[in-house]
Amino acid sequence: MKKRYLIIMIILITLLLGYIGYKSFCLYYYNPKQINKQDFEKIRKGLVFKEDIILKNNNNVTDYFEKENMKIRNDFQDFYQKDNWYILKNSNKDNQVAFAMAAATQTYLDYLKEQDITVYGASLKNTSNKDRIDFLESNQIKNDIDFFKFMSKQKYPSFNILTPVKKMKKVYSTYIIFNIIMPSVNYINEIKGDYEGYILNLDNVKEVSILKNNKRYIFTFLGKDYFTDEYVKDLLNTIVIE
Repeated sequence: MKKRYLIIMIILITLLLGYIGYKSFCLYYYNPKQINKQDFEKIRKGLVFKEDIILKNNNNVTDYFEKENMKIRNDFQDFYQKDNWYILKNSNKDNQVAFAMAAATQTYLDYLKEQDITVYGASLKNTSNKDRIDFLESNQIKNDIDFFKFMSKQKYPSFNILTPVKKMKKVYSTYIIFNIIMPSVNYINEIKGDYEGYILNLDNVKEVSILKNNKRYIFTFLGKDYFTDEYVKDLLNTIVIE
């Protein structure tokens, strides 16, 4: 009887030590310290949604600026092209005014769902697209806007020996990519109406993303004194995405 009891105790101790060892490995492998806390908090705090922008197509436009299947009212006759940018001719490096369009680009969720993510030449092997997809699905995140709103409410992660490994993997894998791909913005406007999307407002840049057919169509405006809120909104009412 004593021998049987001793065997049971040895088995239980072995399982306990194995469990502790496995959890300790996971705590090391998915250590939140690898997610820069200062960057995380700065990005998260910028995901504040201010007033919505309601778009209603202006059909009275006769002159369009076009790229692929995107069009916007052509207010850019005084701009010249440099690479992917259109720059106001009389602007300079210290006070530059520029505009760019990019068609059918990945959404942030598309990027999170990619199987192999390489950033600045370094493969993030301890992250998994399966874990990120599980994170999005379990939190009912269906698009970029859902993702921004969800992440704005999250705290910097903290794991301990009782944290389920599945949760560690999902949170770590998503948050570390979030820290890398998300720009630090001042606030966000959600776009509603004839088109849906959002505007990321940086210090001197407005990056407008229109979401259509699971793709992101981007209009970037550089120079806040030239591209004021009202002017950008007026221009956005003229966009056409076919």
